[in-house]
Amino acid sequence: MDAQRFDDLTRSFAKRVTRRRVLRGIGGGLAAVLAGQSASAAPRCKQIDQVCKTTADCCPEQNGTYCAGTKKTTCQPCAGVICKGGCTICPPEELADPTRDCACVCRPGLTRCNGVCVDLQSDPTNCGQCAVGCDDGEVCTADACLAGQCVSTAIANCCHTNLNCDDNDPCTTNTCVANQCQSEPVNCPGADVCNGAACSPAIGCYVYPICNDGNDCTDDVCDPDTGACTFVPLTGTSCTVIESGNPGTCDNGACVPIVCIPGTDFCEHILCSPGDNCVCASLVLQHGEPICARFDGVDCFPCHDDAECESHLGPGAGCVFAECCSGGTTCVVPC
Repeated sequence: MDAQRFDDLTRSFAKRVTRRRVLRGIGGGLAAVLAGQSASAAPRCKQIDQVCKTTADCCPEQNGTYCAGTKKTTCQPCAGVICKGGCTICPPEELADPTRDCACVCRPGLTRCNGVCVDLQSDPTNCGQCAVGCDDGEVCTADACLAGQCVSTAIANCCHTNLNCDDNDPCTTNTCVANQCQSEPVNCPGADVCNGAACSPAIGCYVYPICNDGNDCTDDVCDPDTGACTFVPLTGTSCTVIESGNPGTCDNGACVPIVCIPGTDFCEHILCSPGDNCVCASLVLQHGEPICARFDGVDCFPCHDDAECESHLGPGAGCVFAECCSGGTTCVVPC
């Protein structure tokens, strides 16, 4: 566009606008366009795995991202802390100290012992100070460091030999395994098809017949070949009445209580009713209790002392033991 045509154009827009002002406006617009192009052309920050030259190239929103690599450096996430343009990774008990060229130092409260940061208040191998261990060499103690002091506590059920595990129970076998006492039930011998074997803390192992119906008036027989039980009824043998505990006599497998019969010898375990002449025998033979005696015989009631006898029988009475009764009339001392 020549000068004449430019002047004509400017005069057509406005008679009062000078050529300088038009040029200034056009120049400002071009400058704005150029500035926009320059801004859009500014380099953007690098994302993870994008090529970089320094850590400053990596996007700041990538927290802990640094420029790393040998032949090809890229932005990479840092598992530690960014220090001096690099990534410093310290053990969990340490942290990077920027005042010491990003060297890893022990966290507050920890002390470096033999290259490792430890707590001197609780570390059993460095208790109170480095290289002070709490192991006392005793397998039956638990050793710990508490507040910087070694403490040993006895381990329950711990042992060195089998002798340490004796529980004084004849029904257990006790052994020491890996410094711990173990108890197993003892295996009692003697069991077969007709006998069982068991153990009682009071007597140890014992053998008992399997064929036992608990009846005094049966003969309990076991077949040694098959273990089959046979219970043969008995007659005439002594027995104890299960319901009362009193003595009796077997009658075809049943225990019949003995009846007191006057006129017979009562030097046996018999049951007598109060008022019968044989009540003394019941007291003496069944219970082994002393009875009250007077010069003319024996009275039939338990005796605790001579004064009690005198209160019942008068002066001269005292406590004696009658050994038997005879004739069904009175108890004599001795028979």
